[in-house]
Amino acid sequence: MDERINTQSKIIENLESLMLSLSQKTFTQQLRLKNDNGNGFPNWEKKRLGNIGQTFNGLTGKTKVDFGKGKPYIQYMQIFKGSKINSNEFDYVKGKTK
Repeated sequence: MDERINTQSKIIENLESLMLSLSQKTFTQQLRLKNDNGNGFPNWEKKRLGNIGQTFNGLTGKTKVDFGKGKPYIQYMQIFKGSKINSNEFDYVKGKTK
């Protein structure tokens, strides 16, 4: 049983190492992914968040009547759920803009 546990632990370590390596290569664009049609994606563009939208510090003071209408916002869990933001999952909140 100990030998089996050791083997499984080594497999897990190797997979974690591979995952880290692939992640680093993807974000440095050394590894280029393709879409479903086999075509490469365009090069990434670096943009400041302030150039593509407005940033706000939290939703303090908001109540349920403020949600469901207004401006779209990226929910906290969307950021941690995956590597890209799905604009179809935006929620809306009513509030003042800067």
